[in-house]
Amino acid sequence: YSFKSFLDLKRLFDIHTELFQISRDEFEKRLKILPDSIREFLLADNFWEELGELNKNCTTGKVFNLRFFQKFNAFKILKYLNFAAEHFYPKADLPEQISWLQKCEI
Repeated sequence: YSFKSFLDLKRLFDIHTELFQISRDEFEKRLKILPDSIREFLLADNFWEELGELNKNCTTGKVFNLRFFQKFNAFKILKYLNFAAEHFYPKADLPEQISWLQKCEI
């Protein structure tokens, strides 16, 4: 997978705490600041519904943070990576990705 997919995923993980008890309007505002690959994946995957259920069952931010990654687990990450590879960042060979990673600052 392209490392760009992982960088985009990091952007979601960086703001995940802001999704606790968020309204739909605020969620849509947050979507606009996320990279296209993440935004389109979350919309296609109906993540708002999962987030609503998650927020309904979490009374504190600490519990939300733990449960967020139960929802956005390895299976969903792989699903996102496949989505991003199909629609945004084609799969590339590993040496090319290593070279790209060495050039960028994270």
